[in-house]
Amino acid sequence: VEVEFSDGSLFSLSAEFLRVHSPAADSKIRTVGGEK
Repeated sequence: VEVEFSDGSLFSLSAEFLRVHSPAADSKIRTVGGEK
């Protein structure tokens, strides 16, 4: 995943990085997976 900020900074993040470092995204993934 590439994220570009308004100041021109560009970051490339792997799915693993997002899964480990983003509890909100992890919660959404669990919801989609059928777990509550």
